[in-house]
Amino acid sequence: MTGPRVSVVVPVYNPGRDIDRLIDSLGRQSLPPDAFEAILVDDGSTDGTGARLDALAAERPNVQVIHIPNSGWPGRPRNVGMDAASGEFIQFVDCDDYLGDEALERLTAFARDNAADIAVGKVVSDFRGVADALFRVDRPRCTIHDAPLVSTLTVHKLFRTSFLREHGIRFVEGRRRLEDQLFTLAAYLATDRIAVLASYPCYYYMRRRDSRHIAAIEIDPPGYYDSVRQVLGILDAGTEPGPARDNLRRRWYRNEILSRLSEPTIHRYTPELRHRLFEAVRETERDVMSPAIVAGLGAMQRARARLLQDGREADLLELATRASRIVAAVSIREVRWQGERLRISLEARFQDAESREPVVLARSPEGLRLDPALLAGLVDDPIAIDEAVDALKVTGVLRDSVTSIEWPMHQSTVLELVPTGQTSPAGPTVIPVGLAVLTVDPLVAAGGRRLPPGSWQLVLRLSGLGLSRAVAALERSAGLGSSWPAILGSPAFAARALLDDASQLRLDVDSTDRGLEPRTPRPGALIQLAVVAGARRAFRALPKGAQRFVRAAARRRRRAHRRAPRRGRG
Repeated sequence: MTGPRVSVVVPVYNPGRDIDRLIDSLGRQSLPPDAFEAILVDDGSTDGTGARLDALAAERPNVQVIHIPNSGWPGRPRNVGMDAASGEFIQFVDCDDYLGDEALERLTAFARDNAADIAVGKVVSDFRGVADALFRVDRPRCTIHDAPLVSTLTVHKLFRTSFLREHGIRFVEGRRRLEDQLFTLAAYLATDRIAVLASYPCYYYMRRRDSRHIAAIEIDPPGYYDSVRQVLGILDAGTEPGPARDNLRRRWYRNEILSRLSEPTIHRYTPELRHRLFEAVRETERDVMSPAIVAGLGAMQRARARLLQDGREADLLELATRASRIVAAVSIREVRWQGERLRISLEARFQDAESREPVVLARSPEGLRLDPALLAGLVDDPIAIDEAVDALKVTGVLRDSVTSIEWPMHQSTVLELVPTGQTSPAGPTVIPVGLAVLTVDPLVAAGGRRLPPGSWQLVLRLSGLGLSRAVAALERSAGLGSSWPAILGSPAFAARALLDDASQLRLDVDSTDRGLEPRTPRPGALIQLAVVAGARRAFRALPKGAQRFVRAAARRRRRAHRRAPRRGRG
């Protein structure tokens, strides 16, 4: 192909200064300017953006500006940009977002190396959730059936231009909700050559300062759920009936059916909008969802589905009110360094935010059941617990407090059922507790590279029982003292795990000696000292005060070890 390697297609409408970040990021790309083109389609802007873009195009030969009458939605300008694209690939970007400095070079190389029709780059956001499960590792080749691709259906991806044109994949034009889902899902289903680049932050999906995202516009329930039906029609046309299709459809059951009628969203609606939404959701659920899909949901989700199917709008609101009091309670059991890896042991459960009473399960002759008290007066029949679906799971990422970049941690959770010694009408009760271990190696945690200097917050989420809760603060365990740094790598840098004043666990990474001087231990923090094997050169590089501190800490540890009683001796 004789044209540029990639065409960056951007629909533009009244972005104000929010477009500055995108313009700057295009100028910083590691891909040479003659290897990519930026096609900015001005959708009838009225804030002076059109003239500004024309001036930019006059300065940069690889920038093309196309002016069209206002269409009111991104579909038309994206189609115009696609038609004008001459690149081997097309990367869609919104005008208030921006790209990582090496995004175009890395994504196109990754797509070429793996003969991919679609390359999904790691997403960073400062205001919405990111598909962490998808971006845990690079995936040179995957499909919609063997990777969680439906967790990201926005269009901000790299597509092979010939692939889109060959399959006639285009955007719906006009005011149509979920137009990005319609496009992206059709593309996913048209190929078995999709690559996921998780080791480099490619796309920054950022909060717009004036909050005028289309997604923030209040939905019209009938129109919205007409779009949901259309998306599911595309899914059905590209898949065979059976468990694989049902598993994919659960994404829409959770996100578009149940979440709209769950906390905290349901409490934001006016009574009139809530009723219109309930009617549209119920009709859609009845017409296009099957019992097999509901059977694979978590326990609380199945309780909500039952109320929806029975037409009990007020009870759905009451269940959401009760569930809104449930929070994640997570306490630290141990934090220590194992060689170059930080190992964090946690204990997690769901509990009432006010009473701190745990959510319990009941043991009946037929098996575990969701706490009958939680559903009292709402759902009469017991809700069974499927341990494969409902087991508690703690997930964690390290999040840079400045850039919002997140990197996954290795994690595992074991479910433990702790007897309460009490009995409910359904049987003896137990507390489901998740015993989790999360580990991170700062030398390779950032997509195979060392974590950059900064303060990395450990962002946790507890999922299970059909619930999902972010962890607001960690409970401090008794006996935890002060946090001492690990000295890692060559050249040496320090990594220190500690609880901040908000009871958030963070990992402070520093490439200098700052933070290595002795400190007076303070109650409530963590205690651990690790100088990794083979780090003598790093130790010698420390200032004298830090060396004395490390030696003194080691002596204290040896003395404590000698004083500790030996097991099996009187």
